[in-house]
Amino acid sequence: MNMAQCQSCGMPLSNEVRGVEKDGSRSELYCQYCYEDGHFIQPKQTLEGMIEVCTPYLIEQGMPEEQARTLLYQSLPSLKRWKDKRESAAGPAGPDRMAELGPIILAGIAARTSNAEETGASAKIPELWTKFREGGFFDSIGASASVPVVYGCYADYETDVNGVYTILIGTEQEQDQAIAGDLATLKLPASHYAIFQSRTGLLPDVVIETWQRIWQYAAEHELERTYTGDFERYDERCADPSRSQVDIYIAVKAPGNCFA
Repeated sequence: MNMAQCQSCGMPLSNEVRGVEKDGSRSELYCQYCYEDGHFIQPKQTLEGMIEVCTPYLIEQGMPEEQARTLLYQSLPSLKRWKDKRESAAGPAGPDRMAELGPIILAGIAARTSNAEETGASAKIPELWTKFREGGFFDSIGASASVPVVYGCYADYETDVNGVYTILIGTEQEQDQAIAGDLATLKLPASHYAIFQSRTGLLPDVVIETWQRIWQYAAEHELERTYTGDFERYDERCADPSRSQVDIYIAVKAPGNCFA
C-alpha cells in the first residue's frame, strides 16, 4: 500500500510528520513543514517556489538536478494545494499563434521513451541532452551558425501523450544535405501547428512549465493533436540558459477544426 503524500510538497506523509489542524488533530493532507494550526506556513507560496524548495532534497537523495525538476513539475501540479489554486484561477492560456509549415527533416541523437518512464530513475531525456551538449554534435550535424537552432522533437508516437515515442535532439537539414551515418533522422510531414511560447526564464524550467500548460489546455479544450511530430525550438533567445524563451510546436488539425 502506498504511503500518502503531503498535498503541498509531495513528501511521504507518515504520522510523525503530519501537520496540525486548528483543533490540535493531525492533518490528513499536509506535513508539518507546510502546515500548522490549520493554515499553510507560507500562504503566499507558489508552485514554482515549492519546486525550488523541494529540488535540493531530491538532489541530496542522489537524483540529478534536471531530473529532479522534471519530476517535480510533473507531479506537484496534481496535488490538492496546487490543483485547487489552478481550478480557482482562470484556465490555461491557449496557443500564442498558429502556423502552417512544410516538411521538416531533422538529424541528431534519439531514444525511445515515454512520459511515464521520464518520471523515474530510467529517464532518458536528461541524459540525451547532456550527450548532445557535450558530444560535439553541432560539428557532425553540420550546424554553421554561432548559435544554431536546436530542436527537441517528439515523433513516432505509439498512441498519444500516454504512449511510447521517439525523442530526437538535433538540427534541421536540407533535403539533399549529407548526414553522418551514426545520426538518427526524422522527417516531419507538412502540418498545421499550435505554437505555445514560454515565459523568459531558466532552462529547463520554462520548457516544463509550458508543457504543463499544453497538457492542461489540451485536456480542458479538446485540442485536436495529430501526433505527427511536435517539437521544442531553441533559437538565439536561448543563448543564456538563465534567461531563455522557447517555442513549442504542437501538430494539430487544420484551423477551424483544431478546437472543440
